[in-house]
Amino acid sequence: MSSPKTKKFTMIFGELSVSYELDQMSRYLDLVQESLHSNYEQLEARYAEMAFFEDSIRFESGYYVDDLSEAVQYFPQQVLLSFIVIWYSFVEQKLLDLCEQLKLRIQIGPKDNKSFDKGIRRAKKFLLSGKGYAIDSDHWRELIEINRLRNLIVHKGKRIGFTSAQPDGRFVKFQADGGPAGFLIIEQELFRYIQAQGILTSSGPIVEVLPSIEYCKSLVDFARTLFRKLYADPS
Repeated sequence: MSSPKTKKFTMIFGELSVSYELDQMSRYLDLVQESLHSNYEQLEARYAEMAFFEDSIRFESGYYVDDLSEAVQYFPQQVLLSFIVIWYSFVEQKLLDLCEQLKLRIQIGPKDNKSFDKGIRRAKKFLLSGKGYAIDSDHWRELIEINRLRNLIVHKGKRIGFTSAQPDGRFVKFQADGGPAGFLIIEQELFRYIQAQGILTSSGPIVEVLPSIEYCKSLVDFARTLFRKLYADPS
């Protein structure tokens, strides 16, 4: 059995490790932002030069539109969707690490029919049953919302299914500006969250998750608040 002093050192080290990795994530997002902006400026400069020196027929081709779409939407979208998945995996693992640092164990009887789930839900149960500690309700709701978003990205990708006929299962009525009316194949709770975060984009029947740098930075800030409270409260 570890001494109180050893346990305290383990908790301090755990908290510092989480803080350092979140600092790295923050610096990474700054680098991504600078890189994407630089790429956009280089694109604009290149085509401005083409417009000045070359004939208008070549310049007015679809190359500019395609390159601009990549710089403004496709590249940021791919990088930031990946960041959300990585961020969620980090939070999930650090919650389970905290349970290990606290040496939480749950005893069950031979006839108990309990499920301890996986990931964040498992960590929540261990903190509650093994320590009597409940994760802040607002923080937990936020985690569940991000969990739904992460699952959408991992299992279905960036695009949200759209159909003109009412589908079976969960759906949301949707009509983009100037687009056809129809249904999105998505949970209402997740749809409301994506809309509230301003990370939904649509062009006719094509509806996608388009994360922003600001949203991803808010995830880092949320994780800081979450773990700061977790390490201060249950230890």
